Amino acid sequence: MFERYQEYLETDFSDDYWSECIGIASEILGKFLPEDWISLSNSWRCQSRNWKIRCAETLDGGLTDPGFAILLSMARDADEELVMIALESLGSFPASPQVGAIRERWRPGGRERTA
Repeated sequence: MFERYQEYLETDFSDDYWSECIGIASEILGKFLPEDWISLSNSWRCQSRNWKIRCAETLDGGLTDPGFAILLSMARDADEELVMIALESLGSFPASPQVGAIRERWRPGGRERTA
């Protein structure tokens, strides 16, 4: 199932059409087995920037522990846009101290605060 998800996110959708496709990608995630989550966790960093952003956008619908862990990793990435999207997606999960700590480090504009 991971391969299907990977190929789907690689498809050349326009930005307008992608917003309609997020649900399909989320449905694919809903069929993930533990080994699919392991594959996603191990490979997301090697994907294209666009793929990573799409992945972060689709992980908010699953409310799974593996999805939460992947989004936490994405929220620590160097790509500011990916961080912001991952934080948005984490907002669909129940409140968590980890998410609060990450959000506290970031201010508008995506720049990490210096203490």
